[in-house]
Amino acid sequence: EVSRSCVELDTYPYSQVVACIQGAQWSIALKVLGHMLDRTILPDVVMFNAVVNTFNRGGQWRHALNFLDSAANFGLQLDSISYNTCFKAYQLGGKWNLVEALLADMHLKVVRPRDTTYNHAIAACAACDQWSMVLELVQKMRRKNIAPSVVTYGAAISACSGSGHWQLALHLFRRAALDRLMPT
Repeated sequence: EVSRSCVELDTYPYSQVVACIQGAQWSIALKVLGHMLDRTILPDVVMFNAVVNTFNRGGQWRHALNFLDSAANFGLQLDSISYNTCFKAYQLGGKWNLVEALLADMHLKVVRPRDTTYNHAIAACAACDQWSMVLELVQKMRRKNIAPSVVTYGAAISACSGSGHWQLALHLFRRAALDRLMPT
């Protein structure tokens, strides 16, 4: 039998618990975080991202953004997953106009965006019918040698067709086919 005093917890089990929290139960994630802090266990970036995701799943995008802003208070450097959760909050909150600034912040903090990062940024713009910004982001991906994925093209095609720009949607479809991502 293992004595309780011999078991030393780190952030891993806490972040696993938080990752299981669904939707409107985001306040439980804060209680778990408080429990950690009471035991002087500082959150790592994985735990931090898990808490932010509970805010997003619960539709609490403002809380997600505020919590992300507090990362420095814990001495944490955000990673690409942190930024992805922020783009998701922008999507939920209709804050497409902040996408470029967040991508610039990633560059300043030397966090390399991935295709999934751009997909989240594109989704934030597409949700607000900002098809021209979506196209700009696809071009930016190409300039940075980040290959657009099927998800990228799907979101861009949807944004263009949904805003009545079917010619652009067709062009994107053809481009995806050239990239061998969609059937011709």
